[in-house]
Amino acid sequence: MVPQDRRRSRKDEFLDLAIDQLMATGLNDLSLRDIATHLGTSHRVLIYHFGSKENLINLAVQEVRRRERQQFEVQTVSTGAPDLRASLTLFFDHNLSQGMRAYFRLLYQVWGIAQAQPEKWEQFLDGIVFGWVDSLTEVFVTAGYDPDTARIRATLVLATLRGLQLDLFTTHDDVRVKDAFDALVDFILGEAATLAPSSAGPDGKHHQDN
Repeated sequence: MVPQDRRRSRKDEFLDLAIDQLMATGLNDLSLRDIATHLGTSHRVLIYHFGSKENLINLAVQEVRRRERQQFEVQTVSTGAPDLRASLTLFFDHNLSQGMRAYFRLLYQVWGIAQAQPEKWEQFLDGIVFGWVDSLTEVFVTAGYDPDTARIRATLVLATLRGLQLDLFTTHDDVRVKDAFDALVDFILGEAATLAPSSAGPDGKHHQDN
């Protein structure tokens, strides 16, 4: 009998390979047999580990999403206490970087399918919004917003970013898309500067009173 930790390690290996394959090719009507062929295994092995093609893709997208959020959170922490503009710019740069575009094309493919068959994609739909809203809410709370308003602003930024992603994938107009996001950030910074004049400067940083 194969030890539990070895079975789990093999599943993780297959998941990593599946992520690489899906980000390289997208869905493109891939069957589980097609994925298995790319991974050098059999569809029966993948069924054993993942149950179905939908569950494998669910887990693959969730894992990439977990990694990207973790990277963003580590980057914001590593800078000490970045101001609001720096945090939002980091969010934009990370999500529209060349390295992430294959993932987001896959994400939008899966998202479209999930809308038609939500019962098969429950895991995917459960995490598509609120994970990033939670991370961005923390950014706004740090900048001086109350938690409820911070969550609304986080939702606005996430929705704008995703709309701009689709715009960029369609038009490839990086400059206009970046200018549009910068305009939103300027608006938010103007608002943030009015929250607590004695403690928050126009850059979104907190300052000690003299």
